[in-house]
Amino acid sequence: LLMIMAGITQLPQLKNLTGDSSISVSVGINFAAAVILGIPGVIFTSATIAIAHRVFRWNAKKGLWPVAYKTGYNWAIHVLAALTPAVAATLLPSRLEIGGLIISLGIMTLAALCYFGVETGLLVAAISVEKSASPLSLWKEECAWLAPQYIVLCLIGFFLGVAYDFQGNVGILVFTIPVLMMTYSQKEYINRTEKGVQELRRMNQELAG
Repeated sequence: LLMIMAGITQLPQLKNLTGDSSISVSVGINFAAAVILGIPGVIFTSATIAIAHRVFRWNAKKGLWPVAYKTGYNWAIHVLAALTPAVAATLLPSRLEIGGLIISLGIMTLAALCYFGVETGLLVAAISVEKSASPLSLWKEECAWLAPQYIVLCLIGFFLGVAYDFQGNVGILVFTIPVLMMTYSQKEYINRTEKGVQELRRMNQELAG
Protein backbone atom coordinates (compact mmCIF):
# COMPACT_ATOMS: atom_id res chain seq x y z
CA LEU A 1 0.00 0.00 0.00
CA LEU A 2 2.78 2.44 0.87
CA MET A 3 4.60 1.63 -2.39
CA ILE A 4 1.46 2.38 -4.41
CA MET A 5 0.93 5.64 -2.55
CA ALA A 6 4.60 6.58 -2.96
CA GLY A 7 4.39 6.09 -6.72
CA ILE A 8 1.16 8.05 -7.07
CA THR A 9 2.29 10.98 -4.91
CA GLN A 10 5.71 11.19 -6.60
CA LEU A 11 4.36 11.92 -10.07
CA PRO A 12 2.87 15.41 -9.42
CA GLN A 13 6.14 17.26 -8.72
CA LEU A 14 6.27 20.94 -7.79
CA LYS A 15 9.13 22.97 -9.22
CA ASN A 16 10.67 26.16 -7.90
CA LEU A 17 10.54 29.36 -9.94
CA THR A 18 13.76 28.57 -11.81
CA GLY A 19 12.53 25.07 -12.64
CA ASP A 20 15.77 23.45 -11.49
CA SER A 21 14.57 21.78 -8.28
CA SER A 22 11.32 20.17 -7.22
CA ILE A 23 9.51 18.46 -4.38
CA SER A 24 6.69 15.94 -4.22
CA VAL A 25 4.53 14.80 -1.32
CA SER A 26 6.09 11.34 -1.59
CA VAL A 27 8.51 12.71 1.03
CA GLY A 28 5.74 12.22 3.60
CA ILE A 29 5.07 8.65 2.44
CA ASN A 30 8.75 7.72 2.61
CA PHE A 31 8.98 9.23 6.10
CA ALA A 32 5.89 7.26 7.13
CA ALA A 33 7.45 4.06 5.81
CA ALA A 34 10.51 4.72 7.98
CA VAL A 35 8.30 5.23 11.05
CA ILE A 36 6.06 2.21 10.42
CA LEU A 37 8.40 -0.36 8.86
CA GLY A 38 11.93 0.93 9.34
CA ILE A 39 14.61 0.63 6.68
CA PRO A 40 13.23 -2.57 5.07
CA GLY A 41 10.05 -0.67 4.20
CA VAL A 42 11.96 2.42 3.07
CA ILE A 43 14.04 0.35 0.65
CA PHE A 44 10.89 -0.53 -1.29
CA THR A 45 9.09 2.83 -1.07
CA SER A 46 12.29 4.64 -2.07
CA ALA A 47 12.70 2.35 -5.06
CA THR A 48 9.15 3.17 -6.13
CA ILE A 49 9.81 6.91 -5.74
CA ALA A 50 13.04 6.70 -7.77
CA ILE A 51 11.33 4.78 -10.57
CA ALA A 52 8.35 7.17 -10.61
CA HIS A 53 10.78 10.10 -10.77
CA ARG A 54 12.50 8.43 -13.70
CA VAL A 55 9.14 8.14 -15.49
CA PHE A 56 8.39 11.80 -14.73
CA ARG A 57 11.73 12.91 -16.15
CA TRP A 58 11.14 10.77 -19.22
CA ASN A 59 7.81 12.50 -19.85
CA ALA A 60 9.31 15.93 -19.18
CA LYS A 61 12.15 15.35 -21.64
CA LYS A 62 9.89 13.83 -24.31
CA GLY A 63 11.22 10.30 -24.46
CA LEU A 64 14.77 10.88 -23.21
CA TRP A 65 15.41 8.56 -20.27
CA PRO A 66 17.60 9.86 -17.42
CA VAL A 67 20.96 8.14 -16.99
CA ALA A 68 20.44 4.89 -15.05
CA TYR A 69 23.04 5.62 -12.37
CA LYS A 70 21.19 8.84 -11.47
CA THR A 71 18.10 6.79 -10.67
CA GLY A 72 20.19 4.51 -8.46
CA TYR A 73 21.73 7.52 -6.76
CA ASN A 74 18.30 9.02 -6.10
CA TRP A 75 17.16 5.73 -4.58
CA ALA A 76 20.21 5.65 -2.30
CA ILE A 77 19.61 9.26 -1.22
CA HIS A 78 16.04 8.48 -0.14
CA VAL A 79 17.16 5.40 1.81
CA LEU A 80 20.01 7.21 3.58
CA ALA A 81 17.79 10.19 4.44
CA ALA A 82 15.25 7.84 6.01
CA LEU A 83 17.80 6.34 8.40
CA THR A 84 17.22 9.14 10.91
CA PRO A 85 13.40 8.79 11.19
CA ALA A 86 13.74 4.99 11.25
CA VAL A 87 16.06 5.22 14.27
CA ALA A 88 14.07 8.07 15.85
CA ALA A 89 10.88 5.98 15.68
CA THR A 90 12.44 3.50 18.12
CA LEU A 91 12.92 6.33 20.65
CA LEU A 92 9.29 7.48 20.71
CA PRO A 93 7.22 7.12 23.90
CA SER A 94 5.00 4.07 23.86
CA ARG A 95 1.95 6.09 24.94
CA LEU A 96 0.84 9.12 22.94
CA GLU A 97 -0.69 11.21 25.73
CA ILE A 98 -0.16 14.98 25.70
CA GLY A 99 3.33 14.78 27.19
CA GLY A 100 4.30 11.85 25.00
CA LEU A 101 2.92 13.56 21.90
CA ILE A 102 4.97 16.71 22.56
CA ILE A 103 8.11 14.63 23.01
CA SER A 104 7.32 12.64 19.87
CA LEU A 105 6.78 15.83 17.84
CA GLY A 106 10.10 17.21 19.07
CA ILE A 107 11.96 14.03 18.14
CA MET A 108 10.27 13.81 14.75
CA THR A 109 10.90 17.48 13.97
CA LEU A 110 14.62 16.90 14.53
CA ALA A 111 14.38 13.75 12.40
CA ALA A 112 12.66 15.79 9.67
CA LEU A 113 15.46 18.36 9.71
CA CYS A 114 18.03 15.57 9.42
CA TYR A 115 16.02 13.98 6.60
CA PHE A 116 15.97 17.30 4.77
CA GLY A 117 19.68 17.92 5.37
CA VAL A 118 20.82 14.48 4.20
CA GLU A 119 18.57 14.36 1.13
CA THR A 120 19.26 17.87 -0.14
CA GLY A 121 22.93 17.73 0.88
CA LEU A 122 23.64 14.56 -1.11
CA LEU A 123 21.65 15.86 -4.07
CA VAL A 124 23.53 19.17 -4.12
CA ALA A 125 26.84 17.34 -3.75
CA ALA A 126 26.18 15.44 -6.97
CA ILE A 127 24.93 18.52 -8.85
CA SER A 128 27.91 20.61 -7.74
CA VAL A 129 30.32 18.01 -9.12
CA GLU A 130 28.39 17.84 -12.39
CA LYS A 131 28.20 21.61 -12.82
CA SER A 132 31.52 22.47 -11.11
CA ALA A 133 29.66 24.93 -8.90
CA SER A 134 29.78 25.87 -5.22
CA PRO A 135 27.72 23.38 -3.16
CA LEU A 136 26.66 26.05 -0.65
CA SER A 137 25.50 28.46 -3.36
CA LEU A 138 23.57 25.68 -5.09
CA TRP A 139 21.96 24.60 -1.85
CA LYS A 140 20.82 28.13 -1.01
CA GLU A 141 19.44 28.65 -4.51
CA GLU A 142 17.83 25.28 -5.14
CA CYS A 143 17.05 23.72 -1.75
CA ALA A 144 16.63 26.33 0.98
CA TRP A 145 13.07 27.06 -0.16
CA LEU A 146 12.16 23.41 0.43
CA ALA A 147 12.82 23.35 4.19
CA PRO A 148 9.31 24.30 5.46
CA GLN A 149 7.65 21.91 3.00
CA TYR A 150 9.94 19.06 4.00
CA ILE A 151 9.28 19.53 7.71
CA VAL A 152 5.50 19.68 7.27
CA LEU A 153 5.46 16.66 4.95
CA CYS A 154 7.64 14.65 7.32
CA LEU A 155 5.40 15.46 10.29
CA ILE A 156 2.38 14.45 8.21
CA GLY A 157 4.23 11.20 7.54
CA PHE A 158 4.69 10.75 11.29
CA PHE A 159 0.97 11.23 11.93
CA LEU A 160 0.25 8.84 9.08
CA GLY A 161 2.26 6.30 11.05
CA VAL A 162 0.24 7.09 14.18
CA ALA A 163 -2.98 6.62 12.18
CA TYR A 164 -1.71 3.24 11.03
CA ASP A 165 -1.09 2.18 14.64
CA PHE A 166 -4.70 2.98 15.51
CA GLN A 167 -6.59 2.09 12.32
CA GLY A 168 -4.26 -0.02 10.17
CA ASN A 169 -4.40 0.45 6.40
CA VAL A 170 -7.62 2.44 6.69
CA GLY A 171 -5.75 4.99 8.80
CA ILE A 172 -3.09 5.32 6.08
CA LEU A 173 -5.69 5.89 3.37
CA VAL A 174 -7.61 8.47 5.40
CA PHE A 175 -4.48 10.38 6.37
CA THR A 176 -3.38 10.54 2.73
CA ILE A 177 -6.07 13.17 2.12
CA PRO A 178 -4.15 16.04 3.82
CA VAL A 179 -1.02 14.96 1.95
CA LEU A 180 -2.80 15.34 -1.40
CA MET A 181 -4.41 18.61 -0.25
CA MET A 182 -0.94 19.96 0.50
CA THR A 183 0.10 19.20 -3.08
CA TYR A 184 -2.76 21.33 -4.35
CA SER A 185 -2.03 24.22 -1.96
CA GLN A 186 1.69 24.17 -2.82
CA LYS A 187 0.91 24.18 -6.53
CA GLU A 188 -1.45 27.12 -6.15
CA TYR A 189 1.13 29.05 -4.09
CA ILE A 190 3.92 28.47 -6.61
CA ASN A 191 1.67 29.31 -9.57
CA ARG A 192 0.55 32.58 -7.96
CA THR A 193 4.12 33.48 -7.00
CA GLU A 194 5.31 32.70 -10.52
CA LYS A 195 2.63 34.96 -12.01
CA GLY A 196 3.70 37.74 -9.65
CA VAL A 197 7.34 37.35 -10.65
CA GLN A 198 6.45 37.36 -14.34
CA GLU A 199 4.40 40.53 -13.90
CA LEU A 200 7.30 42.25 -12.09
CA ARG A 201 9.66 41.24 -14.91
CA ARG A 202 7.25 42.64 -17.48
CA MET A 203 7.00 45.94 -15.61
CA ASN A 204 10.79 46.15 -15.30
CA GLN A 205 11.19 45.56 -19.01
CA GLU A 206 8.66 48.33 -19.79
CA LEU A 207 10.48 50.72 -17.44
CA ALA A 208 13.86 49.81 -18.94
CA GLY A 209 12.50 50.34 -22.45
